[in-house]
Amino acid sequence: MGLEIKPGNNEETQLRQYTQIKQQMGDLLHNGYQYFGDTKDDQMTEQFQSLVVKLAEDRFNLAVAVQFKRGKSSLMNAVIGRDLLPTGLLPLTSVITSLCYGPKELVILKHRDWVINHEIPISDLAEYVTEQSNPGNE
Repeated sequence: MGLEIKPGNNEETQLRQYTQIKQQMGDLLHNGYQYFGDTKDDQMTEQFQSLVVKLAEDRFNLAVAVQFKRGKSSLMNAVIGRDLLPTGLLPLTSVITSLCYGPKELVILKHRDWVINHEIPISDLAEYVTEQSNPGNE
C-alpha cells in the first residue's frame, strides 16, 4: 500500500491524498480492532481503539530534541510556514515550547507553580521563551 503524499502537488491535491491515506489507516486500524476483539485480547483491542480515536482527532506530536543552537526554532518556523518562534545567532529558546493547531491564534503560558494558565499576545512570546528575557528558564 502506498501511503505517501507526493511533494510538489498543490494543496488541494495534497489534502485529497492525505484524506485517502487517513481513510486507509482507519480501515487498517478497524480491521486490527475487529481481529483482536474476536480473539478476546482485551489489551490489544484497547490499543487499537485508542489508535482509532487518535486518528479521528487528526492530531500528532512532533518532538524536536537536538543540542542547543542547532536551529530547532528555525526548523519549526519552516514547518508551520511562518516566523513565530524567535531565532537568532545566539541560543534563544530556553523553555519547552509547544505549538498546537486551534481555531484561534493565541499563546497560553503554563507554569508548574501556577493554578491558572495565562494568555498573552503572540507578539510577547519572546519575552517568555528566550534566555535573554527569561534567564531562569521558567
